[in-house]
Amino acid sequence: MRYKGASTDVAKIASELGVDAVMTGRLTKRGDNLNITVELVDARTNKSLWGEQYERKLSELLTTQREIVAEIVSKLQLKLSGESEQKLAKKYTDNNEAYQLYLQGRYHWNKRQIPEFEKAIVFFKQAIEKDPNFALAYSGLADTYCVLPTWGNFRPKEYMPLANQAALKALELDPNLAEAHSSLGYILSRYEYDFAGAERSFKRAIELDPKYATARQWYAGLLSSSSRHDEAVKEIKKAVELDPFSLVINVWAWFVPERAGRYDEALLQIKKFNELFPNERVFHDSNSNVYANQGKYDQSVEEYLLSAKANKDFKPENIAKLKSAYEKGGWDGYWRMRHEIRLEVLNAIQAKDPNGYVKAMDYAVAYAWAKTKKKRSNILIKPMTSVRVV
Repeated sequence: MRYKGASTDVAKIASELGVDAVMTGRLTKRGDNLNITVELVDARTNKSLWGEQYERKLSELLTTQREIVAEIVSKLQLKLSGESEQKLAKKYTDNNEAYQLYLQGRYHWNKRQIPEFEKAIVFFKQAIEKDPNFALAYSGLADTYCVLPTWGNFRPKEYMPLANQAALKALELDPNLAEAHSSLGYILSRYEYDFAGAERSFKRAIELDPKYATARQWYAGLLSSSSRHDEAVKEIKKAVELDPFSLVINVWAWFVPERAGRYDEALLQIKKFNELFPNERVFHDSNSNVYANQGKYDQSVEEYLLSAKANKDFKPENIAKLKSAYEKGGWDGYWRMRHEIRLEVLNAIQAKDPNGYVKAMDYAVAYAWAKTKKKRSNILIKPMTSVRVV
């Protein structure tokens, strides 16, 4: 969707994607009628390899998608593997409305923001209502429940069982659905702590669909957490290759090398990320993390303060406190002050909603580094289901 509405510079798009040919399309909707224009262009010569125009009803969109792919394969005389032929012929649902709702759910899920996750849940549930046997929609629902506790203050013990239920339902409906095996792998690795089982699930997902980028991304996370860094870097690079414009995959593209101690590579990926998704706060904060791991404390502090200035919720007086703490107490003083400020934020969240949920590990880390450590031991013994995962 990155190129939606953009001027069509086929050569540039092909270069960014690392391909020789690009398919462009235009869809016009008038009531229930669709006008679809599709063209496959050789980026090296800028010559049209194939083109067609379709007049269809909205209810025929799923059939038309398969028709377009089949015509391209036939026109170019492509030889598909048995696995690719099966995937091309596979029908996930015959209900066009359910499929459109599923696509909308995935669109919002990929944005990785709490309000977007809430929208995604609604769309996935609506897709399931339209087609109760639509396995992909259950997998989408599972994935959304999976990541909610990571991105917000949502209790894992409430949402991960829902994720597991949806993933198992997807597998019951379609045992060979790569997305569902990937969902289960995430649950096993991040909630059940069954790392061997998680690896089997991720490998099965990749075996079923080697081009499913999310499975490789999450598998990279498991490998990285297991200190299998070379394998992790290999998987995340493959994920980026498969989905080069995914926001979250591009975050992991620097996070995984950083954990592997490949700091120069991490900094390069952060730069690439910022070119794709300009965000001054995220850019400087990410640089700060890498510089800290390198022991380049002056640069780390400088980058963090730039990030703080770009954060409208960061109080100016706290920036002054951090500067003073570093000048007087060096890295240790600065680091303690950062976590004192973090404690203030967590306490404010808790005070606003006393019955709400704040991750125990967030408190534990803050108490561990701030001057006040008396609550640390009590916080640390809370269930590990409260741990924030990346």
